[in-house]
Amino acid sequence: MTKEQTLLLSLLATAVDPARGMPDLTSLSESEWDKLIGESFFQTVGYLTFSLCEPFKDRVSPALYQKWSRAAIKTMGRNRNIVTAQNELVGLLEDRPYLILKGLASAAYYPNPALRDLGDVDFLVADEAQEEVSQLLVSAGYQQEKEKNDHHLVFKKPFCHLELHREPPGIPEGEIGKTIRSFLSSQKENAVLQTLDSDYLHAAFRAPSPALHGLILLLHMQHHMVNEGLGLRHLLDWGCFVAKTKDQLFWQKELLPLLERVGLLTYAAAMTKTCAIYLGCPEPAFCQKVPQDICKSVIEDIFNLGNFGMKDRGRSHSGGMIVPSGEEHSRKKNLFGLFHKTVMEKYPVLHRVPVLYPVVALWELFAYGIGLLFGKRTRPSKLLRDAKERKNLYDRFAIFQVGNTRSDLPTDSIS
Repeated sequence: MTKEQTLLLSLLATAVDPARGMPDLTSLSESEWDKLIGESFFQTVGYLTFSLCEPFKDRVSPALYQKWSRAAIKTMGRNRNIVTAQNELVGLLEDRPYLILKGLASAAYYPNPALRDLGDVDFLVADEAQEEVSQLLVSAGYQQEKEKNDHHLVFKKPFCHLELHREPPGIPEGEIGKTIRSFLSSQKENAVLQTLDSDYLHAAFRAPSPALHGLILLLHMQHHMVNEGLGLRHLLDWGCFVAKTKDQLFWQKELLPLLERVGLLTYAAAMTKTCAIYLGCPEPAFCQKVPQDICKSVIEDIFNLGNFGMKDRGRSHSGGMIVPSGEEHSRKKNLFGLFHKTVMEKYPVLHRVPVLYPVVALWELFAYGIGLLFGKRTRPSKLLRDAKERKNLYDRFAIFQVGNTRSDLPTDSIS
C-alpha cells in the first residue's frame, strides 16, 4: 500500500469510530494530497473523505482545494437527488410492501449517515407485485430501460435511477440458492422502519432486518468482488454494520448459522477481519482465526481495482475469465466469451438484428487491435494473468462451498 492509501484507511477508521484520533496529515505534500483525494473518489468514499479532512483544508493549495470541493459538492448534489428520488418512491408505494436495499439502508449503520456516498435507489418487491409497481413508476414519469438483467428492472427519469429487484443479486442456483431464498422469504415481514434525519438527509423507509441486511451485503460484496471489483465503500458498509450490531443476538441466532449452511461464513470472516485490521472495526470471535495474509490480499485487491473496477478496467474485465477450480483449461475459452459479452452489451441492437453480429464483431476486433498498438487496450496475456491472480485469492474464500476443510482457511464453523 502507498502512504496515501494507508492514510485514507486511517481516515475512514475515524468514520467508523468518531472517538478515534485523526491521523496526522500535516506532512503531506501537494502531490500526496492529490493522490489521496483521487483514491478516495476511485473508492467512492470521496464526500466522506472531504468531510473528514475539513480540519486540514488549509494544508491544501487553493487550486487543489477548489477542484476537490467541486467534486465533493457534485457528490453531495447527487446524494440529495437520490434521497429525493427515494422519498418520492416511498410516497408512490404507499402501503405496498417493499424493502430498500443497500444505499440508505447501509447508511443507517454509519455514525453519520449523511456522509455515505450514494449510488442509486435499489428496492425489493415481491414477484406478484412487480408488474403493478412497474406500471406505477411509468405513470409517475419514469422510463423503463431495456437493460437485460435477471434480478432487477431499471427505471429512470432526470436525476433519478431506480432498480426494482425481484431478489438481491449474488444468489446462486441449486440447493444453496433455495436455502438463501427461503431465509429471504422468512425475513421479508421483519422490515425495520428506518428514520434518518441529519444535515440534508431526511428519509423514512422500510429496511431489511439486521440479519437480512447482513446477508444482502455479503451477497452483493462477493458478487462484485469476483466480477468487476470491490471498492472501499463496500468494505466500509460491512465494517459499520459489524461495529453497530456486533453485540446483537441475531448474529448467533440467525446470521452466522445461515452463513455456515450456505458457505459464506469463511468469506464473512475474511471481510470482517480485514475491517478489523484496516478500519479499526471490532473483531468478533468468528473471524479471529483468519490468516492476516488473506486480509492483506483483500485490501490490495480493493486498491488495485477501485469501486466496480474503475481504477483498472482491464483487470476488472478479467473477472469474466475467472473459472472454477479444475476448469482452468476453459480460461482462454472465457476470453472469447468476454469479447462476445462486451460486443453484445455495447451494441444492444444485435439482440434484435443478430445478422449484423459478424460485421460488428470484426469492427470491434479491428478497433481492439488498433487500441493495442497505441497501448489503450489491455493485452489478452495481462487479462489471463490478472484472472489467475484474482482467482488465487477468491478460491481461499470457499464461497458457497459448505464445510470446506482446506488448511489455509478458517474453520467453516461458529463453534
